[in-house]
Amino acid sequence: RDPKLGQQVLIPLSDLAYSLLPQERDGDMVWGCHKDTLSHRVAAISDATKGERFTAHDLRRTAATHWTALGGGDVRERLLNHVTPGLEGTYNLYGFEDEKRNTMALWGEFILSSIE
Repeated sequence: RDPKLGQQVLIPLSDLAYSLLPQERDGDMVWGCHKDTLSHRVAAISDATKGERFTAHDLRRTAATHWTALGGGDVRERLLNHVTPGLEGTYNLYGFEDEKRNTMALWGEFILSSIE
């Protein structure tokens, strides 16, 4: 559940993400870690790289940029769990589930190809 919106958030993950995330599972659902825990993990990785420091939000911004190229702005906004304002948000209730799933699969493939 999104603490700000009070509603369930469904973000499909790539096979790569499932293989890397040490989180609790319930069927094909993965329950995310607390934001503070994620920030601490990212800070530890950033410190270990001895390069330019980065934050969890930097990773979110980078992913959002690539998601736009892979799936478009509508998909990106839903993956970021942004609320669509105005009439569009009121009347367009389409969930973009297939598009989100496809974008995340492509994102996983991109990450793998970048580290090989």
